[in-house]
Amino acid sequence: MSGIAEALIATALGIAVALPAVVAYNVFTKRGNETEDNARALMSLILAYRKSVRFSPGAPRLTATA
Repeated sequence: MSGIAEALIATALGIAVALPAVVAYNVFTKRGNETEDNARALMSLILAYRKSVRFSPGAPRLTATA
């Protein structure tokens, strides 16, 4: 094979390997971002609930028991 043919084959193989890797990276990055967003939303809900319970007049107090 000539040098140009080898270079074209190497380039095609590189692209064939890179494309699935980029797709997988994007899928996992999106899932990670969605998980992080869901965790932040849950944290906001929990903190809002704790704040409403803590400052509500007549609300039962949550106490730790040993």
